[in-house]
Amino acid sequence: MNYEGRPTDYQAARIDSLKKELDDVAGEFEAFVTKELPAVNKTLTQKKLEAIQPIDRKTWDAADSESGAGTPGVFRYFHERD
Repeated sequence: MNYEGRPTDYQAARIDSLKKELDDVAGEFEAFVTKELPAVNKTLTQKKLEAIQPIDRKTWDAADSESGAGTPGVFRYFHERD
């Protein structure tokens, strides 16, 4: 199904809402990585477990583009590390 018309007002508003929601979640994640993750990693290291190393956006995008199909490449990236 293709539609080449303009988005409705509702669709445009929904896009703006989703962008704001995504920005909020990204900010919360960044705050977690900055403020809480170091303490979590210290505890993991003390227990002789591997620290959590979040990937940056560039690595995420590279893994995603390598898969050729979107997100499955990222999931493969994490599973290959196990």
